[in-house]
Amino acid sequence: MLEIRKLEHFYGESRTLWEVDLDIAEGSRACLMGRNGVGKTTLLRCIMGLERLRSGEIRLDGQALHDRRAEDRARLGVAGFDRCRSRPIAGCY
Repeated sequence: MLEIRKLEHFYGESRTLWEVDLDIAEGSRACLMGRNGVGKTTLLRCIMGLERLRSGEIRLDGQALHDRRAEDRARLGVAGFDRCRSRPIAGCY
């Protein structure tokens, strides 16, 4: 299970994510929807380790991810692919 608790992110002093809580069970599918500029990509980049969190926790099957590098998260299967740009967002190993 992917668990996110009280995740907050800022670009400079501008807050982009406010205390995000999210659970996604193993084997399930989730859809992140919203209009432009509401933080969808920022949230995914935080989960993958490409953005620094101001606060909060990210866990995969009980294992803390929020203090791991993007490369280590990718080895655990936490990676993405940007279809619009046809390039990996984070390396897949």
